[in-house]
Amino acid sequence: KPWPENEQGGIYKRNDGTSEVYWDAEILNYSNEDFTRSVNLEVAKGHIPWMDYMHFNTEDETSVINNVELKIGKTDEGYYYTEFSYNNVGFTICTKGLTQDEFVAIIMSIIK
Repeated sequence: KPWPENEQGGIYKRNDGTSEVYWDAEILNYSNEDFTRSVNLEVAKGHIPWMDYMHFNTEDETSVINNVELKIGKTDEGYYYTEFSYNNVGFTICTKGLTQDEFVAIIMSIIK
């Protein structure tokens, strides 16, 4: 289920919506009741969303799924994470408690 249920998102511009965009990312969180399985998905137009966790090393290899280049990894604690651009939209995804197949299925659902 999504959480928090009253999450507000959208594109925000300065000067009451008449000036430059200062926030264009969307953050979606899903989990089961006890939070043992969760998905954090962040999207932004034209760039990879900035994350304050799960950073990739610049020397990390790039993977390819459905002709889309992406960084993909797994932490020692079992979190899967990725970052990639698709159709001029940047994505970061971090999961907890999901299998590798479930994680890849999420990516595949975006880059069909």
